[in-house]
Amino acid sequence: MSDAAATRHPSPAPETFIDVIAAAPDAKDGDFPAATRVLTADGATIVVFTFAEGQRLDDHHAPHPLTVQVIEGCLKFTVEGRDHHLTPGRILHVPEGIVHSVHADHRDAIFLLMLSTAPSA
Repeated sequence: MSDAAATRHPSPAPETFIDVIAAAPDAKDGDFPAATRVLTADGATIVVFTFAEGQRLDDHHAPHPLTVQVIEGCLKFTVEGRDHHLTPGRILHVPEGIVHSVHADHRDAIFLLMLSTAPSA
């Protein structure tokens, strides 16, 4: 990840700026997408995936709630058998422990995964 992709500002500024497109890994051959973690911070983890057409993440679940967004392209995100077609501008939230899968049906896509790792109140 380049300095332009993610910048953690020194104290006292608490923010982190991430250029998701610049941080996205190149697509790779095979059945599964390329992925890179672009942020691990208090209460949050952000991972960028790059899918080539036909690549997938089969049924799995996360130990934390997650929010997903497609940055480029289109992905089919299936949650407990319900299909959601994600394109830029659409966001999907999935509670912890819920079975889901992701599939790039039609073309390449860049996908942003945000995990909320903060303890529940």
